[in-house]
Amino acid sequence: MRILLVGEYSGVHTNLKVGLEKLGAEVLLVSEGDVWKKFDSDIRLYYPEDKRWKQIYNRRMIRKCCEWAKKADIVQFINPSCLYFVNSDLAKYVFRLMDNAAVSVTVLAGCDCNMAKYFENLLPCICPACEKEYARWHSQCPYKGDRQYQEYERRFYERVDHIVPGEWDYYKIYYDHVQRYNHKMSRIIPFPVDCNSIRPVCKKGKKVVIHSPLNRACKGITVVQKAFKKLEKKYDTKAEFQIRGHMPIKEYLRYLNDIDVIVDGVKGYSYGLGMGSLMAMAKGKITVGVRELIDINDQNEWLANSPQIDVGEGENGVIEAIGSVICSPQKICGLQKANRRYVRKYHNSTCVANQYMSLYQQLLQNEIVG
Repeated sequence: MRILLVGEYSGVHTNLKVGLEKLGAEVLLVSEGDVWKKFDSDIRLYYPEDKRWKQIYNRRMIRKCCEWAKKADIVQFINPSCLYFVNSDLAKYVFRLMDNAAVSVTVLAGCDCNMAKYFENLLPCICPACEKEYARWHSQCPYKGDRQYQEYERRFYERVDHIVPGEWDYYKIYYDHVQRYNHKMSRIIPFPVDCNSIRPVCKKGKKVVIHSPLNRACKGITVVQKAFKKLEKKYDTKAEFQIRGHMPIKEYLRYLNDIDVIVDGVKGYSYGLGMGSLMAMAKGKITVGVRELIDINDQNEWLANSPQIDVGEGENGVIEAIGSVICSPQKICGLQKANRRYVRKYHNSTCVANQYMSLYQQLLQNEIVG
């Protein structure tokens, strides 16, 4: 099977490509590396930054992808904005890619106009904190304020053949509130992690090292910072607390070798396990965050079985969750192994790629019959 993956979101396509290729697929990945995270790709795109040669290069590369897609079975986008926010001039090529490949698919990953519109129907609603972050940089949410983009996204979802939610909140918003694309939606397919290359490494040092990668208000960074200050005073001889963000992926994976616990999100601000946490779990790290236990059903058993330690409300919730780990050093090794086993069972790139391949085959069969 010939598959073109377009765009990147925290390594979802990078890790999926590994699994698809193990299953025998021919895969081409084109992306700009997801900003500071700098994921590798087969064809790299550049943010223009007013440099004309970058714009010319990007158009040449996308036209090359359009030619490659003429013989492709699947073209899959990480989300509607994956080319638009690199350069809005590239948006027109999205529809050409859809037309050239046999079947087009998009993943629901990151935000979009529909998520921004209906997030208030979920608890928590992360929009207020996110909008404060935009205001801090004297800008506005493009999903709520950019009419040109909103029209482009509407046409994108009308044209794409199939939609794959990667997490519970995406599925919930689209299936229950957007609704008009329900006939295009699949079951949730979890985010993939290449567990063969992302492996546990023995940590040096006796102190328990707790890390938070939070760098956005919508994840509750302010709450975590306040909680860490109190925890430092209480456990200064037993634990060390670090907050670091905006690391390129290779640096982040090396950094994970020296931590024990990752705090990813606070109740009231965010949902579930992101790719950063999943990769940390593959490294055998304990995760503390928001457990998605709403609407558990037969299609998302993987949520119910998560070994993630649930964080409560506010500073006290963070303090209590982390304190339970620090005060039980004998349990740390078992928790770390449980995290690694969980990712291998539900998020391993080959396991997830199998789910995508089954979906692709079904879509291609429908295309032939149709």
